[in-house]
Amino acid sequence: MKRYFKINTGRYGGELTVGEIEPQYVDYWQDKFESNEADREDLVESIINFEWEDEQKFDDVPRVTKEFCAWNECDDLEHLNGPYDDNQFTVTEIQLHDDAEYTDGAIQWIEDCEHDYSVDMYTELEEIGQYDYPAQVYSRECFTQHIRPPDITEPASKPVMMFHSSEKGGFGDIYVETNNCDFDPELLQIGIVETDLANIIESYWYDREPLQPDFDYADTIGKSYNAWVGYAITEYHEQSDLYITYDFSETKNLKEAFDDWYDCQG
Repeated sequence: MKRYFKINTGRYGGELTVGEIEPQYVDYWQDKFESNEADREDLVESIINFEWEDEQKFDDVPRVTKEFCAWNECDDLEHLNGPYDDNQFTVTEIQLHDDAEYTDGAIQWIEDCEHDYSVDMYTELEEIGQYDYPAQVYSRECFTQHIRPPDITEPASKPVMMFHSSEKGGFGDIYVETNNCDFDPELLQIGIVETDLANIIESYWYDREPLQPDFDYADTIGKSYNAWVGYAITEYHEQSDLYITYDFSETKNLKEAFDDWYDCQG
């Protein structure tokens, strides 16, 4: 007999992007911060003003990029959207609809079975509890340094903008299947991305089986904006494809991370 559990991933998180920008924009703001002539709110306002083509207050500021459109499109290094790693997650046992099935870490309708959105794929049975996330399986880093290109010969650096929309609400649900066993919070595993502005969860597993977040009913309310500029050291920035693949296969880095995680569990 199979049992199924829905996990609400947490109430706090947000969207975070990291993208390459003009070095003049980085230097302008870092000089302002060093001389205490500006604060982070001024940087955020500058970015928003460029987005809305309202540059009057910052008419002496270099452009973010030559063709800057919006902060959430400046994302060639990272584009994350998820809960913070210090959230609590909530577990509820569920019963699947007769026409629904659990496949590859997600709940879906059985092939050739059609239902509209008025029919739920599952019924909630009982809330099991709230838990802190265990230690992550892996952590990727995307940090900046206050170093201008003339000061660096090796490794290479990129001038970047980091922008974060802090939000409250729902950041998707994940689903776990067990063989008639209770849910074990110690078997929920996560991968995170650490940045200057926030640590965001980007991937989930249960006992090494990948889980697919369901964003159908995810809804958030914006709380605040935060931003930063600096120089990202290319050599120190691990790309997501070192750990996450479209077919959920384990990469070399992910296998090593899991092996280390299980060794630490004893």
